[in-house]
Amino acid sequence: MKAYQLCFHSSLSSADRFFTCPSGWTRYKNSCYLYVRSGRSWASAATYCSSLGASLASVRDVFDYSFLQDLTRASGSSVAWLGGFYFHGWRWVDQNSFGYTYWSSQNAVSVYQCLHLNTQAGWSNNNCNNAWTFICMRRTDTC
Repeated sequence: MKAYQLCFHSSLSSADRFFTCPSGWTRYKNSCYLYVRSGRSWASAATYCSSLGASLASVRDVFDYSFLQDLTRASGSSVAWLGGFYFHGWRWVDQNSFGYTYWSSQNAVSVYQCLHLNTQAGWSNNNCNNAWTFICMRRTDTC
């Protein structure tokens, strides 16, 4: 028998009690997204997201990617770190399957092991030390 955890936030109205996003975050499907304008390395961005109970954003399909492109574009940027990284194959930091791909360009993984979004095209991999904006993602169906 599988146990389920019920999230209850007493400060919220009954209509907003479930599946809400914190102030400043944007809801899409069953997750909340935060576009962070400060430039950080991929590792620093991942740590920042983790400190918020989130991870760098992952992409499951073309609709997710389009949403993330729009979020980035609306913030006035053309690139943002995503949660993709290379370690014996491409992976997402949140453990989602890397089943959907939309490469604009793919550089040598021996040097460029971190994934970033392009607002005008598919994603690319680049130097993880680049200080770029990033997108955090937090599921709304978890406490």
